Amino acid sequence: MLTRTSRMLSTYRPVPGSTSNTAALDPAHGRLLLRYKMQGVPRLALYDAAKFAARDFQPITDFAQPRNSLNLPFQGMTLYGDYAYQLLGTGYGPGNPARPGNTRLYRIDLRTGRVVQQVLERTASSLFPREPEGLAVVRSGGPWLVLGFAHGPSRNRAFSLYYKPID
Repeated sequence: MLTRTSRMLSTYRPVPGSTSNTAALDPAHGRLLLRYKMQGVPRLALYDAAKFAARDFQPITDFAQPRNSLNLPFQGMTLYGDYAYQLLGTGYGPGNPARPGNTRLYRIDLRTGRVVQQVLERTASSLFPREPEGLAVVRSGGPWLVLGFAHGPSRNRAFSLYYKPID
């Protein structure tokens, strides 16, 4: 088992002064997507994964995270090819009724930094309460976009995964 202090782990600091760093890896295309905040503003930076591992932190592109103005919590991201996918939303509650909920899924063209598709995500809408909790890509038999949702009472939550084809 690895721990934070394991000598087998490497620490990377690609954007000096940044906070809230989170990464997604696309091994099929050799890319790494970094979400970070600079002075409180969320940004996305795309890197060549091999160069990143060699500590060459020159991004292919870097831009402000789209749709940040919705004031919905960031719940996950992934990438595949020229597109990043981001999931935003909150669990069901007084400000977010179960029908339709506020979970949003965005497809972002990494060549332009623009949202090219957005949907009010209704996957697993019967789960209650449902809270979006992550994204991934599975290539086997796909590629598939995998969405994670936490659900159930606060002291006994479960986690479920759902998948859909990437167009």
